[in-house]
Amino acid sequence: APQWFIENQQGGDNPHDHLDDPWRSAEILQAHVDEGIKMARRYGLPQPVADYIPEHQGTLRMGYFWHRAKEQNPNASDRPFRYRGPKPQSKESAVMMLADGCEAALRAMPPETDEAQACDGVRRIIHSRRHDGQLDDSGLGTGEIELVVRAFVKVWRRMRHRRIPYPIPARKAFSA
Repeated sequence: APQWFIENQQGGDNPHDHLDDPWRSAEILQAHVDEGIKMARRYGLPQPVADYIPEHQGTLRMGYFWHRAKEQNPNASDRPFRYRGPKPQSKESAVMMLADGCEAALRAMPPETDEAQACDGVRRIIHSRRHDGQLDDSGLGTGEIELVVRAFVKVWRRMRHRRIPYPIPARKAFSA
């Protein structure tokens, strides 16, 4: 099921476009979490590690598909478009949830984005997770959240720093 997630499609076809059924797309994404839980059991992952699998999605809404469903039926409930959870139960799984959402947003920022804009983007995502109650059971405090913001932006800045272009040596034919 990884190919059903945009970050794994490597610029190819998005299989959801061929479905044209946001409810089915949501089921497929949830099944990916369920399969991850089964794999964790099969391979004997320690329970604290296995807990990260559903907790890093929490009960987040699969926003893109929910909005598509609302276009088809304005009265559509968001319940089928929320992961089953549970919400993050530890600081670590909360940070994983935040990293998952923030990484995608930071990658999508244009090259001219400055650090203040990146911080604002990260804070907006974290605010939406907090507003949705996703961090309520994690124990992650406000001061720690600010440390997370700074850490995410620091990594983003280091990934985007400019490098000098290195010359690529011309291929030389080998002679026998």
